[in-house]
Amino acid sequence: MPVTIGPTVNLANVAEIREAILDAMHAGDACALDCSSLTDVDLTFLQLLTSTFKLGDRLGKAITMPQPAAPAVAALMERAGFGSPEGWSGIRQRKNEANGQ
Repeated sequence: MPVTIGPTVNLANVAEIREAILDAMHAGDACALDCSSLTDVDLTFLQLLTSTFKLGDRLGKAITMPQPAAPAVAALMERAGFGSPEGWSGIRQRKNEANGQ
Protein backbone atom coordinates (compact mmCIF):
# COMPACT_ATOMS: atom_id res chain seq x y z
CA MET A 1 0.00 0.00 0.00
CA PRO A 2 1.49 3.41 -0.93
CA VAL A 3 2.00 6.20 1.58
CA THR A 4 2.73 9.71 0.33
CA ILE A 5 4.91 11.60 2.76
CA GLY A 6 5.38 15.34 2.57
CA PRO A 7 5.96 18.10 2.06
CA THR A 8 7.17 18.36 5.68
CA VAL A 9 8.27 15.82 8.27
CA ASN A 10 9.33 17.10 11.66
CA LEU A 11 8.61 16.63 15.33
CA ALA A 12 5.25 18.39 15.01
CA ASN A 13 3.76 15.93 12.52
CA VAL A 14 5.80 12.73 12.71
CA ALA A 15 3.22 10.88 14.86
CA GLU A 16 0.54 11.41 12.20
CA ILE A 17 2.84 10.14 9.46
CA ARG A 18 3.87 7.17 11.60
CA GLU A 19 0.21 6.19 11.99
CA ALA A 20 -0.34 6.36 8.21
CA ILE A 21 2.68 4.10 7.66
CA LEU A 22 1.53 1.63 10.33
CA ASP A 23 -1.95 1.51 8.78
CA ALA A 24 -0.43 0.76 5.38
CA MET A 25 1.85 -1.92 6.81
CA HIS A 26 -1.05 -3.66 8.53
CA ALA A 27 -3.20 -3.49 5.38
CA GLY A 28 -0.89 -5.60 3.24
CA ASP A 29 2.46 -7.32 2.76
CA ALA A 30 4.15 -4.27 1.26
CA CYS A 31 4.37 -0.56 1.88
CA ALA A 32 5.71 1.91 -0.67
CA LEU A 33 6.91 5.21 0.78
CA ASP A 34 6.63 8.10 -1.67
CA CYS A 35 9.07 10.71 -0.38
CA SER A 36 9.43 12.55 -3.67
CA SER A 37 7.52 15.66 -2.53
CA LEU A 38 9.44 16.28 0.71
CA THR A 39 10.91 19.75 0.92
CA ASP A 40 11.36 20.23 4.68
CA VAL A 41 12.77 17.37 6.75
CA ASP A 42 14.81 16.97 9.90
CA LEU A 43 16.37 14.03 11.71
CA THR A 44 12.93 13.01 12.90
CA PHE A 45 12.29 11.76 9.38
CA LEU A 46 15.41 9.60 9.38
CA GLN A 47 14.41 8.13 12.73
CA LEU A 48 10.97 7.33 11.32
CA LEU A 49 12.47 5.82 8.18
CA THR A 50 14.90 3.66 10.16
CA SER A 51 12.21 2.39 12.52
CA THR A 52 9.87 1.71 9.58
CA PHE A 53 12.46 -0.47 7.85
CA LYS A 54 13.24 -2.31 11.09
CA LEU A 55 9.57 -2.96 11.82
CA GLY A 56 9.02 -4.08 8.24
CA ASP A 57 11.85 -6.60 8.60
CA ARG A 58 10.45 -7.87 11.89
CA LEU A 59 6.93 -8.27 10.43
CA GLY A 60 8.08 -9.66 7.09
CA LYS A 61 6.73 -6.65 5.18
CA ALA A 62 8.42 -5.23 2.10
CA ILE A 63 9.14 -1.52 2.59
CA THR A 64 10.20 0.34 -0.54
CA MET A 65 10.91 3.85 -1.73
CA PRO A 66 10.03 3.45 -5.43
CA GLN A 67 10.37 7.09 -6.45
CA PRO A 68 13.68 8.93 -6.28
CA ALA A 69 13.98 10.76 -2.99
CA ALA A 70 13.48 14.48 -3.01
CA PRO A 71 16.69 16.53 -2.90
CA ALA A 72 15.95 17.58 0.70
CA VAL A 73 15.87 13.91 1.78
CA ALA A 74 19.01 12.96 -0.10
CA ALA A 75 20.91 15.93 1.34
CA LEU A 76 19.78 15.15 4.90
CA MET A 77 20.74 11.49 4.58
CA GLU A 78 24.18 12.38 3.27
CA ARG A 79 24.78 14.97 6.02
CA ALA A 80 23.68 12.52 8.70
CA GLY A 81 25.98 9.79 7.36
CA PHE A 82 23.23 7.48 6.12
CA GLY A 83 24.40 7.44 2.52
CA SER A 84 22.02 7.86 -0.39
CA PRO A 85 18.33 6.85 -0.25
CA GLU A 86 18.85 4.75 -3.37
CA GLY A 87 21.54 2.82 -1.51
CA TRP A 88 19.05 1.91 1.21
CA SER A 89 16.65 0.44 -1.34
CA GLY A 90 19.43 -1.60 -2.96
CA ILE A 91 20.67 -2.94 0.37
CA ARG A 92 17.15 -3.93 1.40
CA GLN A 93 16.47 -5.61 -1.95
CA ARG A 94 19.66 -7.67 -1.74
CA LYS A 95 18.88 -8.60 1.88
CA ASN A 96 15.35 -9.71 0.93
CA GLU A 97 16.68 -11.76 -1.99
CA ALA A 98 19.24 -13.42 0.29
CA ASN A 99 16.44 -14.35 2.68
CA GLY A 100 14.33 -15.82 -0.14
CA GLN A 101 11.76 -13.00 -0.17
